[in-house]
Amino acid sequence: MMNKNNSKIYLQWFSVSVIGLLGVYFFLFCLINPFQTGKLQGIAVLQKHHLNFIFHKWNALKNEGDINNIILGSSTSEAYLPVDIKSILGGKTFTASTGGGATPVRYAFFKNFIARSKQGSTVVYVADFFEFNQPIAVPDIAFSTGISDIIAKTEFRPNARDYFIHVYNNQSFEGMLETIKRYRRNKTTLINADGTTSRSMILSPVKSSSGFDSVKLFKTNYPLQEQILENTYTYKKEVLNQFDQLDRRIKNLYRDMSRKAVEKKINMVYIMSPLHKEFRRKLFNGTSLR
Repeated sequence: MMNKNNSKIYLQWFSVSVIGLLGVYFFLFCLINPFQTGKLQGIAVLQKHHLNFIFHKWNALKNEGDINNIILGSSTSEAYLPVDIKSILGGKTFTASTGGGATPVRYAFFKNFIARSKQGSTVVYVADFFEFNQPIAVPDIAFSTGISDIIAKTEFRPNARDYFIHVYNNQSFEGMLETIKRYRRNKTTLINADGTTSRSMILSPVKSSSGFDSVKLFKTNYPLQEQILENTYTYKKEVLNQFDQLDRRIKNLYRDMSRKAVEKKINMVYIMSPLHKEFRRKLFNGTSLR
């Protein structure tokens, strides 16, 4: 009888201890707020050192006032510089593109833009093939202040389980430590007035000192060959995995953006990012998908 009572007491203390530790961790997570997704007000001096790049761009766009044109896309849209778009369309141009940006990310920036844009403004949307099999709203937008309000009104609305997983994982714990390190080193994320940054969104090491005018034979361009092989594997494993048709939820976001643009008389320019011919050949080899 005594053993049973001891076991019961031990279990109660264990449960209370686990809940207490989870509570303390959550409190610290909210105070440090590494991704600006905490439910409590974080420490003010740490705020500018957070790791949520999307939220940094979101605030930069919000603070820029009147914007005439906006560029939405992933790293493939980096070739479309705000200064070039401005020279063609005129007016102030902002690039809200983010590396690997899924459609919900672009949709959130679109909603931010049209909420204050004037008739005749332009959205340059650089679409990517991978978008249509990436139906996910990453935690950086799903739980961050302001952006989460937009995502909550779509089919990508997260639930409590998603938030629990976001908070209690290694990435968030490491993010807390990294935010503190950035504070100590006074390291921040610089976003220029036109949305550009000092670093490239393109992760590929394939570069050319001569720019677009350079000519290098594919058979001797070994870094490019390596990148194509690597990306072919990634696309077949993830992007084309169980990909029978365009995702319905992504198509709905596209339809909603087009409808809102028409209602507000905003120009919508869609550009499909091209695939390197060798990448395309390897990617679609042996498949009927076109």
